[in-house]
Order: sequence, then structure tokens, then C-alpha cells
Amino acid sequence: MKRLLLPALLFLTSISVTAQPSDTVAVLFYNVENLFDTIDQPNPYQSEGGDDEYHPGAKKEWTTDRYEAKLKNLAQVINSVNNGKGPDLAGFCEVENQYVLWDLINRHLVNKNFGVVYKESPDARSIDVAVIYRLDRFSVLQSTAYTISLEGFKPTRDILRVDLTAGTTPLTVFVNHWPSKSGGAEKSDPYRMAAAKRLKEVTAQIQNEQPLADFLILGDLNCNPDESPIREGLGIIKGATSPLVNLTEAIWNPETTGTLQYRGKWDLIDQVIVSDGLLNLSGFSVQTGSLRILNDQAYREQEGKFAGSPFRTYAGDKYLGGFSDHFAVTLNLILKR
Repeated sequence: MKRLLLPALLFLTSISVTAQPSDTVAVLFYNVENLFDTIDQPNPYQSEGGDDEYHPGAKKEWTTDRYEAKLKNLAQVINSVNNGKGPDLAGFCEVENQYVLWDLINRHLVNKNFGVVYKESPDARSIDVAVIYRLDRFSVLQSTAYTISLEGFKPTRDILRVDLTAGTTPLTVFVNHWPSKSGGAEKSDPYRMAAAKRLKEVTAQIQNEQPLADFLILGDLNCNPDESPIREGLGIIKGATSPLVNLTEAIWNPETTGTLQYRGKWDLIDQVIVSDGLLNLSGFSVQTGSLRILNDQAYREQEGKFAGSPFRTYAGDKYLGGFSDHFAVTLNLILKR
């Protein structure tokens, strides 16, 4: 476990965080598909090329113009939530560093009043998770990164925990990017199971101490809601009472609805899981019916054999100029006092 330091910039401004008796908080999660800047700058953990593909002289020919187009596209999705005002709180995965998020915020988001929580993780590809939050809505109490131990496997992304308050009301957010199915689902399943068990260990401790704690789990879990890391690792069984509830399971349909398309079927690997404390009416609570996948036609491939799937930035090394290979997910929380 590692305690994080927030960028010093956040503490240079006097911030007044207020909350009305009943507030709506717009939340977003987005796998932004390899959001790299154009600078060839390896991190200490890099062992699989990291950012080597993403600079102007590399095979992907990742130029400043392409980078700016990527930021603009992502901002189109992000700004669309909350009636065009953008999210109050967002989790991201596949970001190279905190600076790409500052570029996104300062140059392209409608609302620029955000703080960033980011920590370099031991991922060999240099893709990490992060949180941004509205400075006029939230204060950050602390941030923690939980390392996932994967014996015999390359290091993976940490689980990022951010403890916030809106006024005096606490909310904890976990952002995840679990190991992929590279090498085959069955062979790699133990690694996702390890991530699930690590997350369960942490959340169970919270709920043992605070049974009605409000916390939100966001992430690309690289498995569907019915797979063993969710069912066994997190203990979420459809239709059964559990201290964790997978909100995204109800909207998943392999034939029609998901966040990523693979071999003609829809996977829903970008998930929103909540504590049962978020389902009561005290503190924060989930707004009924607010969860949705941002799968507008503009964010889809328009033609060819992948028509209807998320409009990607690259297909292999071929530049397409799209948004991401994942759709984003969003929901609203209601804050009551």
C-alpha cells in the first residue's frame, strides 16, 4: 500500500467546497485507449516498450496534431454528460501521466476547475489510472495505491483509492484496470482474480468498520459481470444479497449492449460497482435510472465489418482518428443531508 501525494498546484488555491441539501453529482468512467503525449520519456517501470510507439518518429507516427485530435475527441464525450456541463467526478484508465490529463482539462474540457489524482504504477506499458474531481464540489482527504501481487506474471496497474468529501459528507472512489486476457482468458484468469481479491479485501475492511460507507468502484475489469473474478473474487452473485452491487450487470446484453465489441459480441468490462451504502437515502445515493453507456452513433465505427463498435484511435498501427476502443459509462449520485 502506498500513500500518494497530490500535485502541489492543488494546494496553492483557497477552495471553498459547498453542498446544497440535495445535489446531483455526475460521475464518469472512461478507458481512453492509450492516451500518450508525444514525448519519448520512459518511466522507471517500463519494460515492454511503454511509450516507444507514441512519438513522431515511431511506427504509429504519433504527432502533436494527432494528440490534439485525440484530446478533442475525448473531450467531446466527457463534456456531453451532465447536460453539457461535464462530470463532477471521473475515473480514467490508460493514461500515460498526469500531464495528459492537465492538457485535456485546460485545453478542451468545458469546466476547467478540476484537481487531478494520479500515481505512476508499475505497469510495463506505462498506462495508468487516475481521478479528476471538481474543486468546487469535492475536497480530497487522502489517496492510496494498492499493489496487486501477481507471482510469475508481469506487474499490473495499482488500484487507486481516493477518499473525498463534499462538504462534510464522505465518498470513496476506487479506480481499477485489471490484467487483460492476453494469452487467453483461462490462462490469465488468476491474475484478474488476484485483483478482485485485493479489492474485496480493502472494501470488506471498510464495510466492517463502517457498514453503510459510501464507496464507488469504477474500472476496466477486463471481464464481464458473470465471470469468476466478479462472482467469486468480489462475491457479487446476480440476484443474491451482497455488500457490493454491480449496477452495470442489469444493462449488459452480449447481443446488443456493452462497452467493447469482440468477435461480434458485446462485452461489458467497464463496470460500475457500488457499496450497499450507496443504495440507501443517507449521504450519497445512486440516482435510479441514471446509469448509461455513452454509445452515441458519433462514437461508433460508421462502416465496414466493425460498424457499430467503438470508434478507435488506431487499428493496430493504422491511424483511424477516433475516440477510444471502449465506450464510457456514466451515472449520477444524489447527495442528501
